[in-house]
Amino acid sequence: MRTLFILPLVATVALAQGKPTPARDGGVTTSRLVAVDAGVPLVTPGPTPELEKLRKELNDLKLRTTELERAQQAKVDALNAELDKLGKRVDELKTQLQKVAEAEERRSDAEEAAAAKKVALAAASTSVNAVLVQLASGNTSGIEPSLRYAENTFTGSAQKDVQLARSALGQGDVAAARLLLLLALIEADSQR
Repeated sequence: MRTLFILPLVATVALAQGKPTPARDGGVTTSRLVAVDAGVPLVTPGPTPELEKLRKELNDLKLRTTELERAQQAKVDALNAELDKLGKRVDELKTQLQKVAEAEERRSDAEEAAAAKKVALAAASTSVNAVLVQLASGNTSGIEPSLRYAENTFTGSAQKDVQLARSALGQGDVAAARLLLLLALIEADSQR
């Protein structure tokens, strides 16, 4: 029984002596002296200088992180703006390239049409020359297809002269037809 009485007494004396106990503040272990007053622990108030230093460093790191994030966002915004400008420039270049390609296609088509017209005019002129040779001998048979081809190929005055020559042949006037066909050839040569 005596042991039961001594045990609480020893515990009270041990607690009354005061001992340092570790305390945690912001993830940093600090030592605080804990005193006991009538069985209630008393904590010494106020943070330690080391804790204040760590808090200041943490605040500084937060500020630097915020500044770095702002700077990084500014760089990202600038890069996005530059990328938008480049995208618009690429679109403009594509449009210009398409216009150049269309113009080149039109030019190529015009050249082909001009070459085809030149070949057709040469063929019609050859055909009219053959008709003139045939008419010089007085033969008028089989010349109608050649005259129709020349009439469809020639333009302007040359075409009208061929039409008039066909009319003259229809009336039996070979000399007028020959003269009109010669005029048509001269006019067709000036068109080339």
